[in-house]
Amino acid sequence: MCAACEGHLGRVIRQQRRAAGLSQRKLAEAAGVSIGVIRDLEQGMTSQPRAVTLRRLAGVISLHPLQADHNLAAPASRPRDRLLPVASAGQPESSEVGRKQQARRGGKSRLAAATRFHLEILGPLAVSRDGMNIVLGNARMRLVLALLATSLGEIVSRGQISDALWGYAPPRNAPVMIQSYVSGLRRLIDAEHPAHSADGFIISVGSGYRLNTASCQLDLTSFRRHATEARTAREAGDLEACCRALDCGLALWRGDPLCDIEALDRHPVVSGLARQRDRAIVEYAEAACQLGWHDQALQHLERLVEQAPFDERAFAYYMIALAGAGRHVEALQAFERIRRQLAADLGLSPGPELRAAHAQVLRQQVPAAAGLRLGGYLPVCQLPAAVADFTGRRQEQAEIIGLLGRGGAAETTPVVVLTGMPGIGKTALALRAAHLIGREFPDGQLWTQLSDRNGRPRDPAVVLAELLATLGISASAIPDSVEERACLYRSRLARMRVLIVADDASSASQVLPLLPGSGRSAMLITAQSETAATPGSRLFQLRELTNVEGTSFLRRMVGNARIEAEAEAATRITQACFGLPLALRIVGMRLAARKFWRLSALAQQLTEGEVLTDLAFGELSVRRSIARIYSALDEPTQRVFQLLSTLDNELTESAIAAAAGELDGAAAAAGLADKSFLIPLGTDAAGRPVYQLHQLLRDFAADRLAAGRPPLLVAGPVLNGSRRRLGQGVG
Repeated sequence: MCAACEGHLGRVIRQQRRAAGLSQRKLAEAAGVSIGVIRDLEQGMTSQPRAVTLRRLAGVISLHPLQADHNLAAPASRPRDRLLPVASAGQPESSEVGRKQQARRGGKSRLAAATRFHLEILGPLAVSRDGMNIVLGNARMRLVLALLATSLGEIVSRGQISDALWGYAPPRNAPVMIQSYVSGLRRLIDAEHPAHSADGFIISVGSGYRLNTASCQLDLTSFRRHATEARTAREAGDLEACCRALDCGLALWRGDPLCDIEALDRHPVVSGLARQRDRAIVEYAEAACQLGWHDQALQHLERLVEQAPFDERAFAYYMIALAGAGRHVEALQAFERIRRQLAADLGLSPGPELRAAHAQVLRQQVPAAAGLRLGGYLPVCQLPAAVADFTGRRQEQAEIIGLLGRGGAAETTPVVVLTGMPGIGKTALALRAAHLIGREFPDGQLWTQLSDRNGRPRDPAVVLAELLATLGISASAIPDSVEERACLYRSRLARMRVLIVADDASSASQVLPLLPGSGRSAMLITAQSETAATPGSRLFQLRELTNVEGTSFLRRMVGNARIEAEAEAATRITQACFGLPLALRIVGMRLAARKFWRLSALAQQLTEGEVLTDLAFGELSVRRSIARIYSALDEPTQRVFQLLSTLDNELTESAIAAAAGELDGAAAAAGLADKSFLIPLGTDAAGRPVYQLHQLLRDFAADRLAAGRPPLLVAGPVLNGSRRRLGQGVG
């Protein structure tokens, strides 16, 4: 590899590591490599990084830029791994996460441990290994894999593969070429196992090949399992269980089967898969209409009658579902449409089933759903109460409402993300906006907490199970995997207009499985970090309240008379809280609970005492709110954060680097900025970022520094102690 390529590879790794908020040591520990390997890669001292090293790094940081450079570096004789992070919503972030999810499934853990591969053919072909997508660039290799997948573990001969690849005119070296395609698939997907290994992904059997279904989870297998469960439930007379099972199975479809492989467009196996889906849709519609779940049936039937304009049975249930949903005129128009199509294109008249449905609609004999919406789901509002004394944020509030209100007309789901330092009022603003706009979401407003009491991120699979239960899905019908749960969740919301409010997200990977699939709904997220923003979302970073807004906040909690009687003391209290809504709420609640307190006494206490100790009331505590996020930082970043308390208010990169000493100051600054511990102010003359540390965060950092070892000697201006001067409040 040339020196330029080595240097670029090192820069890419360094950028991805810093974007993830990791030090070199933390990245090495997470990837299972030595810190020397990370250091050599970033400094360009490794000319040809091993593929296994890049695979391990891919489990922690984004691999795509790394892979582009690694392809430049890989010698021609060496297989090039093409692993990318899985893009489908809800995929576990690492194999460790996947193993933990599988371990919770009890009796299925042994089977799950052997299932390393995930193969999807109910839509575009997709294959992943241990949570990482594998890109298959060769079209003929993709076709071979598709044939093996559709065979469901049966042997596919070279003759069958040759027919699909070349038809009646195969080349003379067709067997050699087929073997090369299979070998290429093995190298990309499962290089660890030899061709005849019983544990391999593709197994050679005589002159053919078969897919090892024991090591591969196939979406077609899951779909057929759900279809079998549905028919069993229907035979037992349990129509609701039948619908639930079919709903789970149909949620696995991402489009027409293998729609990205043109050579299989008219292949009998692929056509058969499409017919299986269409049959499942009609079976679902039949059971759903008997239950009165007409809206739910329409979700699936509308697409089917467009793609299969001569399917009389599908049209019959489509008419019944329209009439049951109160859309009688549309039901009669649908009958006229298929009647004309049959006559013009086939010279036929409607059959008995279609005529019977038409008569049922004409006589208004289709019973409407008895007060139910979408399969037994009644609209709910899970939003906690908004605070009555909410103050300020008028501009942000108006913009958020404007963005979320586009949901009914938007092509994609509107998503708004609120970030900011601990205690800045993200949740209060989210609830305020959600309640104001709630009437625009008649199918409900959902609320979910994305962190536990200790601030640890919750498993998206658990959150999805809770949301599905709220949406009327019984526990027995909720699938096991996070991917299937996300599919069912999106299917459930497809025709609904719902507002989802997710509080305290930690990353985009935690949020992506919860995004609705259609633009009818909207999502509002509060997050610890800007990294929780999803593609296309609108990000708001909340700042402190001004002194005027802070005093107005106090007035609403304490009363106008007390504020007017001690106006100067009220201003000092507001300045002592430095515009932090949580701090203002705490002092307001303390004053409201003790009506005999003088504001001047509290102002003096906040100015001269231990302010973080004083900013606590009941369950509310500024120190505890900051500590909750601080504890999630790695140790080097915590140490740099402590040292920042000794620096001046405007923090340049050079000052942070000087304070950090041997530690990675730039990485620490990026990690602190991601967690909103550092507020960007702009750039210096050289175009480098300049940050600000909120004074209450500075006090917290100084306390932690004093509790540890003495600070390092640093260059640049420093503050004389950590106690701030009154009058530096937000203006």
